[in-house]
Amino acid sequence: MSDTINLTTSYDIRHFKDIKELNPRLVEQKLLTKRYETLILKGFSIDKFAIEILLSVENDVQFLIEDYLYLEDVLMKQKAFEHYSFLNDGLLQIEARNDETIVDVTYNYCPGLNVANLVRYNERITKEMYWWWWRGIAYDLLNHLN
Repeated sequence: MSDTINLTTSYDIRHFKDIKELNPRLVEQKLLTKRYETLILKGFSIDKFAIEILLSVENDVQFLIEDYLYLEDVLMKQKAFEHYSFLNDGLLQIEARNDETIVDVTYNYCPGLNVANLVRYNERITKEMYWWWWRGIAYDLLNHLN
């Protein structure tokens, strides 16, 4: 029997332990060893265009962790950035661009990978909110390793 990980996105500043070095492949393998197969992504921003989005541990965990790590790296080096995430073969695409403080985020959600079902949602949030949104996903994935 397989298990499901519920990832509830949020802009809340939560008190996380420091997220040390992350190995996306190792996180995926450990979750698969624990018999997790499915991720359910829901919560802030997602709730504006879908109830929940089903993702796969085997196909999407590495991308979620890599996208978080890239964002962390970019935030330390640059004031302005572009950030892209492509999940579940295109079911969910996240594009973000910012100036120094505001991030314009576009979510493209395509249920059934049928362009007739495409939903596009745009929002403007602070850079910190965007960072906490991604940091929460990474932290929640790591919590399932324990």
